Amino acid sequence: MDRSLSLPLLSTGNAIFTCSAATLSYVGSIYLFSAHRIGSHPAAQYDNEKLIRHRLRMVSFSTLTSLVGCAATIWSKLPALNGTLTLRRSLRLLGIPLPEANLEAIVNGAREHLAPAVAFPLGLTALIYCGPLYCCFLDQSLPFQRQFSFKRDVLFRFSQLQGLRTFVVGPLTEELVFRSCIIGVSLCSGFSRMSLIFLTPAYFSIAHFHHAWENYVGEGKTRKALKRSVQRAIFQMLYTAIFGWYANTLLLRTGEVPRIAGNVIVPFLSHVFCNVMGLPDLFHAEETHPQRKLSIRMAHLAGIAAFVGFFGRLTRPTLFGGSALWQQ
Repeated sequence: MDRSLSLPLLSTGNAIFTCSAATLSYVGSIYLFSAHRIGSHPAAQYDNEKLIRHRLRMVSFSTLTSLVGCAATIWSKLPALNGTLTLRRSLRLLGIPLPEANLEAIVNGAREHLAPAVAFPLGLTALIYCGPLYCCFLDQSLPFQRQFSFKRDVLFRFSQLQGLRTFVVGPLTEELVFRSCIIGVSLCSGFSRMSLIFLTPAYFSIAHFHHAWENYVGEGKTRKALKRSVQRAIFQMLYTAIFGWYANTLLLRTGEVPRIAGNVIVPFLSHVFCNVMGLPDLFHAEETHPQRKLSIRMAHLAGIAAFVGFFGRLTRPTLFGGSALWQQ
């Protein structure tokens, strides 16, 4: 953060209103047209391609609107500067600094900071999945193993609409709204570091509660469907809250990647990796490999221990050229 910048720029009420508006816009865009709501007609199902296309367009537009709105809100409160400098400051506060015009500076920045920004957080995130990755190894489904197919497991998976939704557009728009916009605006209102990490993910969690309604409708609107939908939604909210704490910490500690891109790239890549891996399923793994129960459990525990042990070292701000956000 610029040391010359005096915070707070925004009132707490202004920040809460702006963050709430961004959240409502993101979720509301999905339900804006009744014809594209799950259960509105037999073809309106979660993996229906027409429904996916519509939702991708709507959340992309909502995300762009939120970015412009949040940047404009911050811009209007910044001290009078050259227009370009003010824009740079606004985007920097959202974790999306503009790249330098100097090509040499961009290349040097990529070499010095972009590689660590990709490798270290991804490696840290992979540690959480040490157990599932070990199970993939047992299944011979890791890259370069017998059951792995680059065409099927990468090209086909990521090129399908379902893949674009789950691994590209979904994580990107969510990180831009629930990390860049909400962290940036909250930071400008003077939120403490702990509040930024542990309170702001509430927006991210609440934004996922709408899945309860979709599951309820999709399963026939029965009492059993209601119970299961609420249980799933509560679990999903807890899971997204935990991921939000982690992603927020990554964003704040890794700061900006100087001269290249905003720090939002770090939680985005971690988000994609988590979506690719899915939730660890220890019980299924043990059923699939009953003779490896002990080693599977040890791999899961070792991954958690390694994650805790390496977290501070692999997210040390100096690895990424310093974190302006973590200085606050």
